[in-house]
Amino acid sequence: DALLALVTDLVDAGAPIDGVGLQGHFNHFLSDGDQLATNIRAITDLGLLVEITELDVSLNPLLGAPIDEAAQAEQYFDVVNACATVELCVGVTTWGVHDGASWLDTFPPFDLGAPNRPLLFDADFEPKLAYGAVADALAARAIPEAGTGVLSVAGAVAIAAARRRSRNRTHDLEWDAAATQPDSGR
Repeated sequence: DALLALVTDLVDAGAPIDGVGLQGHFNHFLSDGDQLATNIRAITDLGLLVEITELDVSLNPLLGAPIDEAAQAEQYFDVVNACATVELCVGVTTWGVHDGASWLDTFPPFDLGAPNRPLLFDADFEPKLAYGAVADALAARAIPEAGTGVLSVAGAVAIAAARRRSRNRTHDLEWDAAATQPDSGR
């Protein structure tokens, strides 16, 4: 609620904001995919893009829950599905590739529960149940063929700027393409 209020105030004040990144450090027993989709939709309803960044789902045994890779996979499915169900949620990025190099295993206090095993591939680069769950979430949303549905950063900025221009607000911002050019002197 506080983040939504802040972002709403920024938009209403005419701040040059095009999107919001939501860090996604979850535990395998804590997130709620429906609530996450609702929160994402509330931000995109302001005309902003959303991306889930730094996604990982820890299996840290110090948190009191048993190690459950199926529950971890369900969490990954729920998070990716939440993003995929909202048109202006443009991406999900994991915070690492394999469990053998997870930041959680070297960062206090999470290092006390190492190995946390939070990523899509195990320490030997073998896909985990979570990998399959992400693939299932994407397949369930009929993601276009490779190369046809990829939104670049430049494309995302252009879409957000166009949406911002089309809003009927007192402090409407105008897109200044020259400002984005490296040699524009700005």
